[in-house]
Parts: sequence; C-alpha cells; structure tokens
Amino acid sequence: MLKLYVIRKDKIMDKFETIKNNISENEPTRNNLLKAVTNFKLSTKALQKITGLDPEWLNSYLNKRASVHDLSYQSMAELSNLSFMLSDAITFVDNDDRIKGIIDILKEEFYISYETIALYAKIDVIDVEKFIEDTKSIGFEKKYKIATISSLLLYLSKK
Repeated sequence: MLKLYVIRKDKIMDKFETIKNNISENEPTRNNLLKAVTNFKLSTKALQKITGLDPEWLNSYLNKRASVHDLSYQSMAELSNLSFMLSDAITFVDNDDRIKGIIDILKEEFYISYETIALYAKIDVIDVEKFIEDTKSIGFEKKYKIATISSLLLYLSKK
C-alpha cells in the first residue's frame, strides 16, 4: 500500500464535474487517475481503497490542491505505475496473455506448478501446458477454469 507522509488538510471536493475538469497533460499521474475515474467509471472511493491513500489527500490531489510530491519517492513511483495501469494499460494486454503472465508469476515467485493449477482447476496438467504454449489450443471452458484458479491463487499469494 502507498504511504502518505504529508497530508494536506484541504477541504474535500467530491463533485465529479470538478474532477473531470482537472485533467491536465502536464501531470501524467493525476491525469491517469482522472482517466480511470472518468473513462472507466472507477469511483474515487474505489481508487482510495486500491491505492491505500488518505481519502482527503486523494480528493485534494485529484482537484489540484495537493501534489504528488507530498508522497515519498517510493509511493510516488508506485502511484505513477498504478495510475498508468488503471487508466489504459489494462486494456493493452490480451486476456489470454494476462493469464499467462499471472501463471508465470505463480510459477516463478510462488513456486506453484502447472500441476497444482490443473488440480485446483480440475483439468489435466496437459491442458495448462497447452494453454501456455498456444492459448487457442484449448476450449473456453478450460481457459475459464485456468483463469479463475490462477487469479484466485495470485490473490491468495499476495496477502
């Protein structure tokens, strides 16, 4: 989670129109967060939960009354990356490739094997291996099982 080191005590502005009017090309992090709010209908409450930022500071930041420089360097970098993912990057990656990426993380970081994924998904390990080699080689039902189990395992592994 992001840590806020300086909290502005500005009054919260929660008017959607105010947020919408604050998109600026000079501030990519703020701009990306505002894109997530306006283009993908991500509520500011959801954004606060995802980022872990103080709600008052986040609303002030979105309304140009706080600066990203109020955060630590690490938190600024994390917020920048997260804002990019929430604004556009999620849509850039094919769903099958995203699941393959999740499986790679499970395998490399958490030592979860294809066999483990297959057992939880109640499919043959060969189906997971085929999916990794060529995502079109298995049917949608098996892809769905692989995707849901892999996503759940990643969620559980990150706790």
